[in-house]
Amino acid sequence: MTSRCVTSISTTKKGHSIKRVSSITITLLISLMVWSCSDEMDLDLAGQSASTIYGKWNWLVSTGGIAGHTLMPPPVVRFEYVHNGLFFYNRNDTLVATTTFLIRREKTFSSTDTCDVIHYRDSMQFVPQAFRVDNDTLKLSDLCIDCYNHAYRRMR
Repeated sequence: MTSRCVTSISTTKKGHSIKRVSSITITLLISLMVWSCSDEMDLDLAGQSASTIYGKWNWLVSTGGIAGHTLMPPPVVRFEYVHNGLFFYNRNDTLVATTTFLIRREKTFSSTDTCDVIHYRDSMQFVPQAFRVDNDTLKLSDLCIDCYNHAYRRMR
């Protein structure tokens, strides 16, 4: 007596394999998700003011969290945003992480106006951040509940 494997392919009454129907269904669902996400992300790219983020930045202070903490150096933290979309995160002169980023102009849950938002490819380590550059100060706001606002000074 032969037994059937759980992973075997069965067929429908019309002779189509369930595996084929499932792969078509999955393809359609993925296409629908990509299409719907592209509508949500069909935002104006950031304007010329976004280019002011490029360069190296030294961490000054971070405030926030559920308890309203204020964090200051040490450690020495440096960010670098490069024109080609590369991002470097250094702590105490040691490269900790590198990823790519994209800047988009969009609405956030914390503002009714649109603002420049950085989306990092490594979204597990870096949350999206709204940002503004005032003179030589970079202000980043984590886009999550009970997260932090950060200030950085441009390196000369």
